[in-house]
Amino acid sequence: MPGRRSSKALLNGWWTLWVVHLVLSAGVSWFNWYTGDASRAARGFLSLYIANGLIALTAAVLAILVVRRLTGWQERRLAR
Repeated sequence: MPGRRSSKALLNGWWTLWVVHLVLSAGVSWFNWYTGDASRAARGFLSLYIANGLIALTAAVLAILVVRRLTGWQERRLAR
């Protein structure tokens, strides 16, 4: 079923991005400021922080799409 495959892809994409976000969040929180050049460390930190924010934003959009799809399935089921 084509709809089933796309629904799994949406759910898997959301879970994957959410887990990557959690792992990056842990990495960003453990970022070491005290080794090497401070400005270089700051650029690295900001790069990770921005990437993590974009991943979180994308995961949030996918979560909304998952919830909307589930709601549609429930409404169609109740309409029967």
